Amino acid sequence: MTKTDLFDDEIIEPEKPEKPNDIDRLVAIIENRQASNCGDPRGMPTNPQQAAHWWIKFLEPRLQHEIDMKTKKGWHLPYQERLADCLKIFYRMRHSEQAELVAMRGRGIQWRGDSIEFMRIRQKVDVNKIDKAGMLKLAKRLVSGSNVPRETNA
Repeated sequence: MTKTDLFDDEIIEPEKPEKPNDIDRLVAIIENRQASNCGDPRGMPTNPQQAAHWWIKFLEPRLQHEIDMKTKKGWHLPYQERLADCLKIFYRMRHSEQAELVAMRGRGIQWRGDSIEFMRIRQKVDVNKIDKAGMLKLAKRLVSGSNVPRETNA
């Protein structure tokens, strides 16, 4: 909008909210926990900034479908939501469960907020040893209908 001839005042456009920062969001959660005198999980730095960076490296990286989008009401930030939600879940776990997750992460198993029971099962499955090529051949055979037993009317 522009100035009008009748008034010297400019019409001020409302400011568009900036996209919230992942680190700032995590730091707020971490500082809130520290203010309540709860202990920090083992392995997590005590400095809130460093802890936020540690947390981002700890979790499974941003997924392809986690796209930040500007909406009429603000921002839709699925990755940031997952970061924050998983941090809150992690804080509610017992120290022994947190330690298990940290140990799993050290072995390359990434966490995305799953239950500790699921993660215990997941660590037993070595994804690298799954015969992906063999599974693909089987899927193609099933789709094409070859080598699939057919019912006979006897």
